[in-house]
Amino acid sequence: MHRWLRDLVVPRRWRTVDEGPTWQPVRDHYIARWGEPEESFHPVRSGNQSGFPGEVVAWPEDLTADLGVKIYATVGASTFVSGDGHASEFVCGVASDCPGIADGLADLSTVVVRNGLGVGHGSTFAFAKPLWRGTRMTAMLCLQQEGTIDTLVGPGWHVEFYQAMPVFTYEVAIKRRDGVSGLLAWWQENETRFWDPHRTPTSG
Repeated sequence: MHRWLRDLVVPRRWRTVDEGPTWQPVRDHYIARWGEPEESFHPVRSGNQSGFPGEVVAWPEDLTADLGVKIYATVGASTFVSGDGHASEFVCGVASDCPGIADGLADLSTVVVRNGLGVGHGSTFAFAKPLWRGTRMTAMLCLQQEGTIDTLVGPGWHVEFYQAMPVFTYEVAIKRRDGVSGLLAWWQENETRFWDPHRTPTSG
């Protein structure tokens, strides 16, 4: 992975719903890494999906100074556990406050849980509408991360935390054509601030 690619990780208090066996361990794992979250979002219906049962939590930048970004993370995507015990949660790190990211992460988690989808390095999830109001990004790119937060292992399951990156439709096309490394190189060449949630499309 390029050195310039940050280990991004990307939304009030915990709530109780019909929780899966991974939920509380995931919460405890987050708290051990970054402390109590500052905010918690419970998207009932976001732009593309509805009924996400979990939440998206967030920490202020002063608690994540080692990363230089504000962190948003999901609790509930790991409801789906594959036959080999693999489950996923998503973290997104951005340069500034952007509550709308909670909608995008909720959409991503809902698609994975509802459809029983596995996630891997480079998995891309595209939606018919923008990820949140005010952005033109319509897809999430999932990347494996190193050093941001460790894999969580439990009895019969393990949760991997993927870096979820909001992207534009043309960036999805670049990734499909040239692979993840090709997209990263394109970002580098074009000095793309991919960690900026308020970025606008880049020509080329």
